Amino acid sequence: MTIKVLLFAFSVLLLAKDAQGCQKECHERFHNSELDVKTRKKGCRPGSQAAVRNDDVHDTNKLGRTTTYIRCLKEYQDKCGFDSIGFFSSPDVLEAYFNTTSELCEEGTSLNTVAIENLQCFNETLSKTNCRKEARNVSSSYVRRRFEEAEFEPQNTLNLECLEKALSASCIVLSISENCGKDVGYATLDFIRRSKILENVCLDQAARLILDELHNLQLSEDKIQSVTLLLEKPE
Repeated sequence: MTIKVLLFAFSVLLLAKDAQGCQKECHERFHNSELDVKTRKKGCRPGSQAAVRNDDVHDTNKLGRTTTYIRCLKEYQDKCGFDSIGFFSSPDVLEAYFNTTSELCEEGTSLNTVAIENLQCFNETLSKTNCRKEARNVSSSYVRRRFEEAEFEPQNTLNLECLEKALSASCIVLSISENCGKDVGYATLDFIRRSKILENVCLDQAARLILDELHNLQLSEDKIQSVTLLLEKPE
């Protein structure tokens, strides 16, 4: 079955940095390998993020290429070491994202089933929401208030990239939960948490600072709860 699934995941893809190639010797060996020939033909190349850009979110035919791209990065790590990639924040994040995406694309899994059965609802929901804009509005309001404080200290400002990504993810989870059902919203939340895509931009300290500040961000209780679930690490 052709996979045309999980638009919500790629709406909140948090991979903002280009992947870097392996160091020269390893890079040259990899480029001459059979694997690289195959992945280049499928549109997966180190140094390119064409397959994971947010503007590809509604082009579901590119999902297969995206998963090939993630697999390509995983192969680069295995061959050349994690430090050669410079794309994910840690090997654990790459491993989690690779495994969860693979599960999503495997026919018959719970993630795959939920995504396929609710594809139309995902499309309709995402076409009517602008979660990134909403997140930027919240962060801009926060920055303005901080600058107006008499004892403002720049070093204590929240990590705005982490804040906006968490708010965007929360917005998508809540929108899908409202329009597609709570179970589908929970599956969305589950994918984001298990794939650790937020951890790629939200290091532990940044996440803790945001969690401590949530009640001062003028958010609804639902938004506070969902951001908390997204940023708190499972025990």
